[in-house]
Amino acid sequence: MAAARYVRGTEPSQESPHPKAMDSHFHLDQTIKQLRKGSRVTTSAQLIKANPSIRPKIPVQVVGGVEVYCDTETFPEDLAREPGWKIAIGLHPKAAIGADNQVLQKIRRQVASPQVAALGEIGLDRIVGSDKWTRQEDIFRELQRMANPAKPVVLHLRGAAGDKHACGKHALALATIKEMCDSSQRIHIHNLAGQPRTLRRWRQVFHNCYLMMVTDFNDRQVEALARILLEMDSPYLMPRPDQRYNNPTYIGDMAQEVVRHRGGDIKRLLHEAMSNTRRLYGD
Repeated sequence: MAAARYVRGTEPSQESPHPKAMDSHFHLDQTIKQLRKGSRVTTSAQLIKANPSIRPKIPVQVVGGVEVYCDTETFPEDLAREPGWKIAIGLHPKAAIGADNQVLQKIRRQVASPQVAALGEIGLDRIVGSDKWTRQEDIFRELQRMANPAKPVVLHLRGAAGDKHACGKHALALATIKEMCDSSQRIHIHNLAGQPRTLRRWRQVFHNCYLMMVTDFNDRQVEALARILLEMDSPYLMPRPDQRYNNPTYIGDMAQEVVRHRGGDIKRLLHEAMSNTRRLYGD
């Protein structure tokens, strides 16, 4: 992937005409890797102050978000963050296959820190070969044992090729988490793929369940969303076909896409999603 090009930006003014917004799921460590060599960006606050060369269609004032770390090689050593920014620590399902006790202990130590807001992302990803599924499920259960009622669990659930809605993975994940977590456990299903009935089932079991799909969603799925979040999942998913990189400053463009299916007002949606993010992860 080509390195992202940035033009110099300035710190957003408190009197910015743009609506405030939060990105509930992005990977700071991996996004920084996409910047040009020599970039001095090391924090989320610095990232959003550097304006991208391709401007967002819907400019917003990003006031915070959730940095998700699921590669143990790039876990942050310094867990302190500026107000508005949170940290989630987990292990991507694809990486879980090779996890050993040392990896699990490292995750357990970081998740236990009061400066870490959430466990995740963790889950099931069937894009890997079927011979690895059992190991993936075993590690998923081990990671669930680290869940804390005071911290959200961020889930990544993806089906095998051709299983667009990952119905079987949702059913398996729901069954295992139900065994280990109380119904009050806060859940964030990230990059959601699922039928409306699947989404409703999650909310029936976990009433503090927050949902967001990033790509390929349709009107029926958006209508089924409750406690909606907005996320960019940068740097992995592109906000527009003409781009080759992503970051939290495009969260307004994501809101525009949701409104296209759901109807309503973009500013109201941004405020709703920001309130839900703060409710889920804390102020």
